[in-house]
Amino acid sequence: MGAQVAQDNGVEGGGHADRLTAGRAEGKGAPREIRRANLARRAARLTLAAMLLGSAAQVLAGEARAHVAHADALDFLRSLPPACADILVTDPPYSSGGAFRGDRAVGGTVKYERTEAARSAGTAPEIEGDTRDQASWQWWCTLWLRLCRRALKPGAIAAVFADWRQDAVAQMALQAAGFVYRGKFAWTKPVSRPMLGRYSNDSEFVIWGTVGGRPMGGRAHRGHWHGSLPRAERRAICSKPIALMEHLLGPCPAGGVALDPFVGWGATPVAALRTGRRFLGCEISEANLSTALGRLAGPEVDQSLPKAAA
Repeated sequence: MGAQVAQDNGVEGGGHADRLTAGRAEGKGAPREIRRANLARRAARLTLAAMLLGSAAQVLAGEARAHVAHADALDFLRSLPPACADILVTDPPYSSGGAFRGDRAVGGTVKYERTEAARSAGTAPEIEGDTRDQASWQWWCTLWLRLCRRALKPGAIAAVFADWRQDAVAQMALQAAGFVYRGKFAWTKPVSRPMLGRYSNDSEFVIWGTVGGRPMGGRAHRGHWHGSLPRAERRAICSKPIALMEHLLGPCPAGGVALDPFVGWGATPVAALRTGRRFLGCEISEANLSTALGRLAGPEVDQSLPKAAA
């Protein structure tokens, strides 16, 4: 099911609750001004969705701003034309959370949530594909990174999140896929799990490289970001702050195309549209896809459409 199907299931029409409210308001005896107000809201959503969402071909032609497919990453990346994207910023499943195979095989809620209350809440869907051992994770990353390299333009940046357990193999996968390894970007967190008698693991890392050489030019972009995930953005396990994703998209040219084959709950596409870029991506989880598309048609993007590219 592609993005258009997901739109019809809740973005363009505003979701079941809005449709139900609108239906009641348009019923017999409803005041005319209420019917007009509901019709105006629905028209605004349709206009916004039509302006933002389209096919991959429409995004590349500049006729739409985002395409988010319901697809496996490997299938989606194979469908893209060569050299069509300006940057890759992605947060794949880490398949970490423990030193042994049994540790990695448990759900993400157990592995990554810090408190028992958060674990028992169970409000977010589990992370698809997060139970691979390290060897198979490295091999799998090499497969999709190779396809990403094909879709990226010469000199484009690939930025891939990894935690400290997968740092070394992520670097190897990036290079095995044909990228020139350039270094690591650090996201440092003000609040982290205490490690008594040890250094705290208070950072996540972005392994980055380029498609061949990348000429010097333009402004410099800071190689770290310090901050927490705002409470309002805590929509899923291992969510990333939109401000962090906006910073990582800094090297992408204004109006350029950002690529992310692991959309999750939509931080990368939201950041891309907020900063004046276009977006191509996919998500394998239908629940996550629905949430991501809802964010693209919601106030996080709507209020920021006029914002110039960073």
